[in-house]
Amino acid sequence: MPKVKAAGHAIGFIVKYTADFFRTPRKLATKSPRALAAPPSRRALPTARPRLDPAVGQRIKAMPEGSRPDPSTYLSKADIDQHLKPFRESGAVRVANEDNIARRGTVGPAGGTFVMPRSQFDALRARCGGNLGQMETELGLESESLTRGTSVAVYIEPDCLRELRMPSGNEAGANALWEPGGYTSGGMAEATVNTPVDVPFTIMDLLEES
Repeated sequence: MPKVKAAGHAIGFIVKYTADFFRTPRKLATKSPRALAAPPSRRALPTARPRLDPAVGQRIKAMPEGSRPDPSTYLSKADIDQHLKPFRESGAVRVANEDNIARRGTVGPAGGTFVMPRSQFDALRARCGGNLGQMETELGLESESLTRGTSVAVYIEPDCLRELRMPSGNEAGANALWEPGGYTSGGMAEATVNTPVDVPFTIMDLLEES
């Protein structure tokens, strides 16, 4: 009988402990949000493509360079602001010829130059893994654009972006592959900035991660 009584006490304790455990609020362990977030320059920030009627886009592309309309005439302000957000958050990168930079003293031609978000450039560089041909395709550049001469990546910090805007297709660097709507023919987000000689910039290796 004593053994039976002891077993009864043990079972009663287990039942009570289990009931108390489930009645007590439990806080699940979670990782710190800071530990889950990547630094802005390393994270490919998402961009939503502006809503542009394909027929309108084709008409704009067919226009001669210099006569194409301002993007604000065929894109909403909300779409433009959303498109430019990654540039304002992570800065911008331009791929340029190092000799041209040294000769001009600036990273691009007068009137505006094409740039991509720094966040997306980091993802592009990792994705291409040293394949300059793939990088040319995604950036909408003509073949061998990056293999002729010494090409480098030029980083401009967010606070130094002058007149950040949606490309119009009237820029000096617009080629036959240019597409209206803020994306290259290879699907990379792009914008235009002015780069006078007093704009500070940092030259990065085009292939190796910094």
